Amino acid sequence: MERLSTVPRTLIGIAALAGLAGCGGPATPHRGRCLCGVDGKPVALPVALDFGTVAVGSSSKLVVEVGNAGSGEMSVESVGVSGTAFLVEGTLPAILRPGEQAAIGILFSPDAAALDDATLSIETDSMEAPVLSVPLAGTVGCRERRGKLRRA
Repeated sequence: MERLSTVPRTLIGIAALAGLAGCGGPATPHRGRCLCGVDGKPVALPVALDFGTVAVGSSSKLVVEVGNAGSGEMSVESVGVSGTAFLVEGTLPAILRPGEQAAIGILFSPDAAALDDATLSIETDSMEAPVLSVPLAGTVGCRERRGKLRRA
């Protein structure tokens, strides 16, 4: 009677050729990668952004650094923001090697007076943290008036 955990050597060889095994034995694939403790670990600094008060019709730009603190390569698959007053600027490299980082510019351009909150979502192929969420906040102020004041 054969045990369930036994894998024939020919299957191990085929899996290794297909990139599904490594680290001394068969591995479970995750998006075509070996799961042997070699994985990217996404980090974002700062962990939250507060744009302060920005007048209607004006804008403010802050930067989030996304980095790879893991021991393997990490793909950044998408970057998005949930709020309508916030915009992601620029593009990231598709792959960050261990220790690499890239800047993501966030623009806050309010169009109505209110408090606006949103979330920046950074989706990666990391098993440890596939999605990083960075809270965004900004207070919308009144439009600045320009011109001379007259006494009545």
